[in-house]
Amino acid sequence: MAVVENYAYIADGPGGGLRIVNVSDPTAPAEAGFYDTPGSARGVAVAGNYAYVADGVVRIVDVSDPTAPTGAGFYYPPSYALGVAVVGSYVYVAPAEAGLRVVDVSNPAAPTEVGFYDMPDGYAGRRRYRKLRLHRR
Repeated sequence: MAVVENYAYIADGPGGGLRIVNVSDPTAPAEAGFYDTPGSARGVAVAGNYAYVADGVVRIVDVSDPTAPTGAGFYYPPSYALGVAVVGSYVYVAPAEAGLRVVDVSNPAAPTEVGFYDMPDGYAGRRRYRKLRLHRR
C-alpha cells in the first residue's frame, strides 16, 4: 500500500487489482477508483501521476485522475514480480528467483531494464538487500 496526499493505493491481491481509496476524510474512506490487473497484485508504489503495481509483471498505471486509472505500460521481469519501489524515474522490482531489477520508467509506455543485482539464492524478498551492484546492458 502507498498513500499519496488524499489517496491510498492498495494492491488487493488475487483478482483484486489496484484499489484507489480517497482518505481526505480519515473517518470515512471511500473507494475512488479501481484498475483491474490480471495477476495477483502484491505490491504498489506511487510517484507523480503513476502507480507501479507488482502482479507478476509490473503494471504502470496512469493515476492522474484517481477516479479513472488507465494502463500506461508494463515491464516483464524474468520471473514473477512480488514487490516494487520507485525513486525518481527508476522502479526497483523484486521478482521471485531473479534478485533485484532496476527499470527506467522515464517513458512509461516503454520501460527499460538498466541494471540488476543477483541475490545468492535468487530471492530479493528473502534476505535484506546487500550492496547494490548495477550491471549495464
